[in-house]
Amino acid sequence: MALVFYDTETTGTDPFFDQILQFAAIKTDEQFNELDRFEIRCRLLPHVVPHPMAMLVTGVTAEMLTDTSLPTHYEMMCAIKQKLEEWSPAIFIGYNSLRFDEAMLRSAFYQNLLPIYLTNTNGNGRTDALQLMQASTIFSPGTLTIPLNEKGRPVFKLDQLAPANGFSHENAHDALADVEATIYMTKKVAKTAPDLWKRLRNSAEKRIVSEFIENTDVFLLTEFFYNKGYSRLVTPIGQHPANSNTIFAVTLDDNFEALVAAQGSALEDLLASTPRPVRRVKTNASPIITSLEALENYKELGFSNLSKDRERASFLKVNQLIKQRIINAMIAIEGEYEVDEEAEVEERIYEGFYSSADERRILAFHRPEWIKRAEIADTFEDDRLKELAKRLVYFHASDTLAKADMDAFKKCIADRYATEEIEPSWLTPEAARKSLAEIITSTSDMKQLNLLEGLEKIYDQKETEFRQFT
Repeated sequence: MALVFYDTETTGTDPFFDQILQFAAIKTDEQFNELDRFEIRCRLLPHVVPHPMAMLVTGVTAEMLTDTSLPTHYEMMCAIKQKLEEWSPAIFIGYNSLRFDEAMLRSAFYQNLLPIYLTNTNGNGRTDALQLMQASTIFSPGTLTIPLNEKGRPVFKLDQLAPANGFSHENAHDALADVEATIYMTKKVAKTAPDLWKRLRNSAEKRIVSEFIENTDVFLLTEFFYNKGYSRLVTPIGQHPANSNTIFAVTLDDNFEALVAAQGSALEDLLASTPRPVRRVKTNASPIITSLEALENYKELGFSNLSKDRERASFLKVNQLIKQRIINAMIAIEGEYEVDEEAEVEERIYEGFYSSADERRILAFHRPEWIKRAEIADTFEDDRLKELAKRLVYFHASDTLAKADMDAFKKCIADRYATEEIEPSWLTPEAARKSLAEIITSTSDMKQLNLLEGLEKIYDQKETEFRQFT
């Protein structure tokens, strides 16, 4: 299967209210030989305020943000969707992508009425090169040179890790350069630790992960928090009743006996304790899982009595009532999912799937001229789709919208940026200006100061536009 390495550069870190400005991807075969590459940029969305620090890191200037020769965000996302589907089926790999780029990509697809789960459906899989780098420090120590910060802690940031391992990363934070660095680092680990790479590559496919868990009584689950790895021997006890992609797995440590004996509130208290005795393994998020047969250095990881761990797993395997009791308690701790009635449309991405009729309307929406799209937008059953479709029409051909719809969007934008919330989820021109002032006082670099000066004009322009909507 082909591998697709990709990266995004964005206006900030919020997947709901920031946007992708640059997308780059390189398609390779399983031996990392390049087959194709793709890169695209777009201009700034009318309602998005770029964060000055994000622009400083990526080097995106005010001129680039407003360059009318660049495609709109919608046009860019349509091109990305077309290219990724052309390259599918594939394994999609980014760097810190499961926590960042995937969320940005999904939100961008959602807001443009495109397939939200493109990277992990229809035969596609996804994994994260950052996890491979981190896992190498546990399962193949010495494979990489890991830089340390001033406190002596490991640093896995790509712009520091890649140069420390021989990659010339002069254009760090350019999407295409970051993709090239990711391929270089992945290839380096794959060459030195092929078994580790094989495990991580296989974990990109939900089917393989699900089959592994279904047929394995005890396995090692490795998770990283703040770049520190935690490995636990676990045994699976069942799926989450509301999410088949989540498997509950009990840790086989010295707290096991207390856990299986506990009931009621005592059990819930145990489940809520730290570290959590029951882990959630997401089969569609490339978990770092290792069979006991592949675990050569288990004693170095602190596991000296595997026979005892197997006994605990065997006990739980035949005690369905205990497993169900634990699962029920886990669900009780989570509480019921409540729809936030005041959530913005961007935040409602995971409220549910669309009807078949709306899926057909989505396909129809992307085909005709904008005047026809305004008509289609009114026919959506799902109010999220209706609002997002009309917003797209407003951004591209506002004169085709009814006056009431135009006025509603103007008021929505004006209300959002005139909010009296202390810390709204989105960046306001006022907050951006405050951050900008703090950055200016901390730098004397003329290139940076010129970039920041251009951003200030963007904020002035946004503020003027937003005021006109009131």
